[in-house]
Amino acid sequence: MEKSVVENNEMESKGFELTLANPFFKDLIELMEEPKFTRFFNTYFKDMSDIKATLIYMKLYQLLQKKYKNITEKKLSSYVTIFILYNVMTNKSLRPKVLEETMKHLIDSKHPIFDLTPELIKDKKKKKKKSFKKDLL
Repeated sequence: MEKSVVENNEMESKGFELTLANPFFKDLIELMEEPKFTRFFNTYFKDMSDIKATLIYMKLYQLLQKKYKNITEKKLSSYVTIFILYNVMTNKSLRPKVLEETMKHLIDSKHPIFDLTPELIKDKKKKKKKSFKKDLL
């Protein structure tokens, strides 16, 4: 019995060292110990089909938030994001393309899910440069 306690202490120590050497393990512990995440994980990560669907929604949610912030410099409401996601995913013509692009991105993260509104972003950057130059003069 005492040997098992010693082994557990050794494993505890080595596990701790692993978290210091690799931030992934530290993040994994924090995430898996979080009750909200554990509940989410147990509900929506039951099989590969669920996992793919959940990851697609998570990636698209993040994409919408990021793109909106880049364009407007404001945060997109979580409820508006969900509304957009729902409408995209229930649209028979949009859904297949969105799924295809997201899956390509999940296989190769360099592949953009969508190159959304590049002209708007370029115009916004030009306006910022002009404004910055104007402020300098």
